[in-house]
This record gives sequence, C-alpha cells and structure tokens, in this order.
Amino acid sequence: MIASGIGAVGGPMLARWKAQAEADALRIEAQGKADSMFLIADAQAKAHESLSVIPPSTHGAIDIRNEIQARLSFQEEKRQGNIESVVGMAADELRERQVQAHDIDHDWTARFFADVQDVSSEKMRQIWAKILAGEVEAPGRTSMQTLSILKNMSQRDAELFERTANFVIYDFVLHDDSTKNVPGFPHYENFMRLSHHNLVHLNTGLQRNLKGSSEYHFDNGDILYRIHKDGTEIYSAEIPCHVLTTSGKELYAFINSRKNEDYLGVLAEFLKKRAGGRLAYAQILDRIGPEYRIGPWIEVEPRIPSKQK
Repeated sequence: MIASGIGAVGGPMLARWKAQAEADALRIEAQGKADSMFLIADAQAKAHESLSVIPPSTHGAIDIRNEIQARLSFQEEKRQGNIESVVGMAADELRERQVQAHDIDHDWTARFFADVQDVSSEKMRQIWAKILAGEVEAPGRTSMQTLSILKNMSQRDAELFERTANFVIYDFVLHDDSTKNVPGFPHYENFMRLSHHNLVHLNTGLQRNLKGSSEYHFDNGDILYRIHKDGTEIYSAEIPCHVLTTSGKELYAFINSRKNEDYLGVLAEFLKKRAGGRLAYAQILDRIGPEYRIGPWIEVEPRIPSKQK
C-alpha cells in the first residue's frame, strides 16, 4: 500500500522496517534511539540552513533560484518525515497481526498519502495512522469522503470529536435537557461545529425508535449495551438524539472512547421515564463471528446529576 501511494521511495522504508522486525529487540531499541538522535540533529541543521536567509539590504543580491530550491527542499523533507511518521505508527498499530492479501485501491492510497504528507500535528498523525492500519486490515473501511473531511479538520476539531465520542452509544447521543448537567457534555454549539464537518446530524426531529422487542443491543467496540425491560415484556420508546453521519461512524471506529457514568445515569433515567426501561452494559471478552462472549451485565442506576456550579 505504501509503494502504491508514494512510489519507489517506499522500498527502502519497507526494507528497513522488515530488517528491524527480524532483528533482536534490544538492538532495535538501541538503533532506534541512535537513528532518532541522528534524524533530529540532521533535520535541525537542514532547517537552520534553509531558514538562514541573508538580508539583501546588507549583503547584496540573493540568487532567488537557490532560495526557492532551499524552501522546496525543506518542504519536501518535512512532508517525507510526516509520511514516514504515519506509516511507522500504522506498523506499530498492526504489530504482529496477520492480514489477508487483497487488491489495493490505488486511488485511495494516492488520496491518503497526498493528504497525510502535510499533517504535522502528532495527534492528527495518530488518527491517520489508525486509518491506514484499518485499511490494511479491512479495505474500504474508510471512504475517500471521510479522508477529505479529516484533511480539513483542525486538531481542536479532532479533540472535540474525541470528547463527544465518550457520549456516543452505537451511533447516537441523547438530546435531552437533563444532559446539560452532565460534566463535559458538549454544548449545542459543539454539535453544530461537528455538523459543519459532516460528522453529526443535528437533532431536528431525529430519534432512535425502539419498538417490537423486549431488549436491544448496541455494540460499542469492547462494550455491549442493553436496553430492556424486566422479563419478556415488549419495550418501546423514542429517543431524541444527535446521530453520527456515515463519515462520523467511520472515524468513531478509531476513537478509544470511555464510558461516562453520569451520562449513562441520565440515559437510564430517560429510559425509565419512557415506559420503565433499563440500561445495562457488559465487557466484550471475545468475538466469534457475529456472536459475543461477554462478562457479567452491570445495571446502570438511573440518576440526574446536580446542576454544576
């Protein structure tokens, strides 16, 4: 995939990583530290050289061609560094996992590496690396539309989406007045910002309809949520909510979200008011096809947080 995206320069990169993977772990660590120190020193020296332009007012005319060449050289070296950083993170993400051979989407790889070369933020590169690793494992997991959205997002936007992910169950976030008192719950303006990036459908009559069953399951990565009633009685409810878009769901799959107990308590209280529903969750221990092996169910106590001071 790397060779497809950036051409022949991918060869030496892959050869170096393959050699490291086959070498002794201690030698790799020592060599890696030495390489890092060399790269940092070399980059600093080249940056200093590229940026040290002599003022023409004191030293005469400057050869503009050399100045342009220095600037372009500095930019391309920076871009190459960004690409190598993301590819290295993706390799670490995959580690020793086995992946099936598959045809490469050359249009996707071209778009990916054209976009990622200008990503300088460490946090944003981590997201791009997870996407690359995900595409190696499961082709088509992230669309080119989502790559375009991510390219136009700032680190602030990415951090906002990451915080919002802590309140997502499956693909929705409860939109109810009681969530205002939940610590850290995004303001409506935050949802508007995510909607601007086509990550969230704002609540304008949107609702999650639950009807026709005694319980409902929602898979959230390594957590399984259950909405149900005691016994086999049918539970029906309409949950007003903000909903992730297709691109929002694709990016959400790469976020390590955390449960917010206050938010779960508010959702449990909402479900209780709507025909006496209950909310529970369990740890997913293993997956066998569409089936789960889970830990014990933990019932969420309905509650409404007190107003924050």
